[in-house]
Amino acid sequence: MIPPVSSMFAPGRQRRNHDIAQLRARRVHPAAVRSATLPALVLAMTVGLSLTSAQPATAAPAIAWHGDIAWVPFDQALVRAKAENKAICVVVYANWCPKCRSLAPRFAEQPITGASGDVIMVLQNSDERPEWLKQRFGDLGNYVPRVFFLKPDGTVNTGINSGNAKFPYFYRASEAAQLADSIKRAARAAGPAAVAPPQPSPAAVAQVAAIPPPAPAAATAPSASAIATSSDLPLLALLAALAIGAVWFVSRRSDPTDDAPTTRDD
Repeated sequence: MIPPVSSMFAPGRQRRNHDIAQLRARRVHPAAVRSATLPALVLAMTVGLSLTSAQPATAAPAIAWHGDIAWVPFDQALVRAKAENKAICVVVYANWCPKCRSLAPRFAEQPITGASGDVIMVLQNSDERPEWLKQRFGDLGNYVPRVFFLKPDGTVNTGINSGNAKFPYFYRASEAAQLADSIKRAARAAGPAAVAPPQPSPAAVAQVAAIPPPAPAAATAPSASAIATSSDLPLLALLAALAIGAVWFVSRRSDPTDDAPTTRDD
């Protein structure tokens, strides 16, 4: 008896159905793929950000503040301002600030260089974050560049500024003349500077110290005539006293009415 054709292909069909079922079982659903990929992506981004933040950022090159201005540390400026009765000009900048980089060359040129001689100049990098910068100027903006003027007692002279409504302590590089005028106004507001007594130069002190002291005068013996004159003084004084006494004695004997008042001979 010959089996039916369908039964002859049944084993092959069963194997094919089994393989298809396995393939379907291995197929991953798109939602499952998304749910599995998202945490991995977040983890990779977190690791990448952490590695990026761990690497130090490239620091901007330092701004060159050239010129003849003698910059003074802030604490020394306070002491000098009080002693010399001078105003203080504080320039706050940052190396990464393009406006600061444009303003810096103006401090090596006129008219700012000439005006700066009448005040005490302070230059401060805001990235160093000194405590005094926050305490004294923290309420006066957090932008750069900023230029402040202080009175001799150390208080901020808020009346002297750039006139900018939004950034009153910001001066543009093109406003060098206005900044120089503000420096002059601060100097005039402080009043006349105290005149310090002139100090001798180190060369003068060295010259005085090199002068030898004068030699002591040699003792000289008195002359013979001086010795004779000095030895005769007591004898001469005795003789003079005897002569005065003799005259007085004679006058007393010749005029018995010496003690009587003078009368007329009418």
